[in-house]
Amino acid sequence: MGEIIDVEFKEITELEDKTNEELCQEVNLYWNQMEALGRLGFEFAARAGQRLNVIKSRLKHGEWEDWAENNLCFSTRKANRMMKLAEKMTDEDSFFCKNDKLSDIGISKVWELLAAPEEVAEKVMENPEMPDMSVRELKDEIKRIKEEKKKIEEELVICEDTWQTDRTVLEMEIETLKGELRNRSEMNPAILAEKEKELQNMQDKLDKEKEKSKKLKESIDAEKEKAAAEARTKAEREAKAKVDEELRLLQESNREAAEEIERLTRKLDNNSNVEVATFKVHADQLQKAFGSCAESIVTMETEDTEQAEKMRCALKQIMTQMIERI
Repeated sequence: MGEIIDVEFKEITELEDKTNEELCQEVNLYWNQMEALGRLGFEFAARAGQRLNVIKSRLKHGEWEDWAENNLCFSTRKANRMMKLAEKMTDEDSFFCKNDKLSDIGISKVWELLAAPEEVAEKVMENPEMPDMSVRELKDEIKRIKEEKKKIEEELVICEDTWQTDRTVLEMEIETLKGELRNRSEMNPAILAEKEKELQNMQDKLDKEKEKSKKLKESIDAEKEKAAAEARTKAEREAKAKVDEELRLLQESNREAAEEIERLTRKLDNNSNVEVATFKVHADQLQKAFGSCAESIVTMETEDTEQAEKMRCALKQIMTQMIERI
């Protein structure tokens, strides 16, 4: 079953050769097949989502919602789910890319897992009773694991505070005993032996508390690092998507500008005036310079958004001043 999806995902270049109408027809076909075949819905949803991602990349910013509403035989919400599934399937770091059991649980359950945090979805899939759960039971299980995870995190913080307090008290008691033992020459030997034993017991207890505290800190740090890594991955994906969209819009703008210049060039080709020829050269240089500036801003967006915004404002100001001089 996984091989079918792998083959389809390698055909992305062939999809680019198809029109939106052809892709839309295939999307609607996969949707109907998905509804009819039940358990195979996972594969069909991934295939449909892959094609929808191609279509969306071709549309201008803000056109997706209207296009989906006017062309698809299902809701935009379902379309977005399938697109997200297709993206997860190609992300090597994603739980959805690595789990072969997903195609056996039914598409409705996949939607619920897709909406949950990945670590929660992964935990749910470890439950041997999961394939036999209803969608309602699956929702309850996801909710239970979320609450359990939150409770554990809260308990870890409380334990950290408690152990820190206990350790401080132990250290103070040990110091008190050490002070008493400094005057051991004045103590009864039996009392001295008892104090030394008490001190050793406290020291052992303190060492154990330190080891617990160390393990707890490592556990909390690991959870924080995992959450931070997931946040970074999500931010990187969103930044890349934004850059890809701006590059697409820029390329589209450049293409339209090139077509306009080509149209003007054809008109100017019949004119031998030196000034006209000079204008053609300068217009071409201006277009290239603008394109280079715009591409630099888009690239800068991934590294320094504040600086990129300053450069974008500066470029707009320059272009406005130039236009006002015409």
